[in-house]
Parts: sequence; structure tokens; C-alpha cells
Amino acid sequence: MVNADKALASFQFLGSAVKSLTYGSELINYQEASSGKKKLEIGFTVQQITNGGGSEPPKASPDANGFDLGVLDAKLSVKFYEDESRKACLSMKVVMQGAFLSDIPVTEEVMREFLETNGAAALYSVLRAYVKAFSALFLDEGDIVLPMLNMYKLNEEANAQVKIEQNAPEKTK
Repeated sequence: MVNADKALASFQFLGSAVKSLTYGSELINYQEASSGKKKLEIGFTVQQITNGGGSEPPKASPDANGFDLGVLDAKLSVKFYEDESRKACLSMKVVMQGAFLSDIPVTEEVMREFLETNGAAALYSVLRAYVKAFSALFLDEGDIVLPMLNMYKLNEEANAQVKIEQNAPEKTK
């Protein structure tokens, strides 16, 4: 057996907490409904990166020149709707916070990159399990299994959108 202690990553997930949850459904049987002309739509965004509840950047380590603790808030929205009307048959929004620790001091920029990619991937995995378990409680048959996301691609798209918005001319009133 391989000793996993020797392969621990420098960036560790400490835990998570649900900050808010909104759920609404007109479905009873998800599996029956999902075989028709309905579609599952997923939105995932990193809302905030802080030092644990404030609006400041990740916390600086007291005995080193760098950052070791970061907190990520992420919002997941799930909609299951009919194609023609786009009326949501089921909707769920979850805001979850995750705390992460680096065992080596890193710059604020590196911590932000860790959180936006690795942290978001770890938190999305927790959110996937949460949605699966939660939907199983409320649906008569079946549960919702969210697909895996490529956080690197998602971040590239989000950064491209920010650049477009920053370069857009200001609207006059």
C-alpha cells in the first residue's frame, strides 16, 4: 500500500458551510420528467474570496511573508425547465462557503488562483453531493446528479467576460 501522507497537496480543503438555500419544485417524479423535452441548466459562480467573512483578501500568516488561509463563497443555481416556455419546474440556489489552507505561504495572487480553480473545484464537488442528497429528499423518484465542470475553462470564460465588460464604453445617462 502506498503511503498517501507523502503525497498530500500543499493546498487543503478545511470544510464548508451552506450560507443560503432556496428551493422550489412543481415536479414529483424527476426521472419521468427528464426523459421528455425538458432541460437542466446549471450556473456556478465564485462570488467572493476573503479571509473568512470580511471583505479583505486572504489572511496573511503571522509568522511568514505570505498568505495561508483563504475563504471562497460560491453560488450554484440549478433549473430544470420546459424547452418551449422556459418555465422552471424545479429550481435550487445554494450559496456555500469553503475554507482552504496552504501549508506554505503564498502571494495573494497565487492564493486567489488556487481558490478560483482548485478551491472552486473542491467546493463544486461538495455542492454536487449536496444537490444529489437534497433533491432525493423532495423528489418521489430519482435525484439530480450534476455533471462535473472544468473549472479552468469556466475561469477562462469568466475572465474573458470581465475583460469585455471593462473594455466596453460607458453608457451615457
